[in-house]
Amino acid sequence: MGDGSRHGIGDEFKLTAHRAQDRLGPPPLANVAGDALNAGRFTVADDEPAIVMKSVHHLYKIVNQQPLVRPAWFFDIAAQGEGITDVTTHLVDLAQWMTGGGNPFDYDKDVAPAQARLGKMFDAFDPDLDRMRRRGAKLIVYHGWNDPSISPLNTINYYESVVSRIRGTGSRDDAERQTQEFFRLFMVPGMLHCSQGPGPNSFDMLTALDNWVEKGIAPDQVVASHSTGGVVDRTRPLCVYPKVAVHSGRGGTDDAANFVCRLPES
Repeated sequence: MGDGSRHGIGDEFKLTAHRAQDRLGPPPLANVAGDALNAGRFTVADDEPAIVMKSVHHLYKIVNQQPLVRPAWFFDIAAQGEGITDVTTHLVDLAQWMTGGGNPFDYDKDVAPAQARLGKMFDAFDPDLDRMRRRGAKLIVYHGWNDPSISPLNTINYYESVVSRIRGTGSRDDAERQTQEFFRLFMVPGMLHCSQGPGPNSFDMLTALDNWVEKGIAPDQVVASHSTGGVVDRTRPLCVYPKVAVHSGRGGTDDAANFVCRLPES
């Protein structure tokens, strides 16, 4: 799937009936959106937009080289709510094109059939990473503690399930040591969904992964930074889970050099 974005991520826009042709991209989608609006699916006005949304690109996508044309109910605030967020659009896409056959997704009835049909393709719950491990591959996973879309506990639970599978009847410490030979998790304090947020959220995991794979240097920590107005005002080490960054007691709290990675006190 590739985006055919006409607007950048984070742009805010207001969708009204007479603006639909101008703001939703090329004719195939613009006409559908305009028709849905003009057909009386809901009432719109300049000062009361039907949809206020971040990330406009999710209203116009290219799927298999064709414009993604959503059904009228996608724009119906009675069905979808007044604010269609980034994650909501992905869920609606999944429901519409792969589980719902173009019909609204019924969370009371359709979850189990959808999971049975698509679980193996989309779920990331299988803790069996043996094939990857045997190939000598490495895996770095990170998750923001402030993620409002997907619970960071889900990612921790997945990591723990991998450790448990490797553990068998042995010790947890030994199982975790074996796990971290190929799989390391970094939790990011203050980061939202994949980026941004009040905490240090800019970091380079790709170089860390490259050094691990190509040079055999496993990452014990990765320095993250936070910027305001384009100026870095805080750095902090991201530690290999379950370790956390602890202030050394020396220097300021905005400098990563003044922190060490330690296991949290029980």
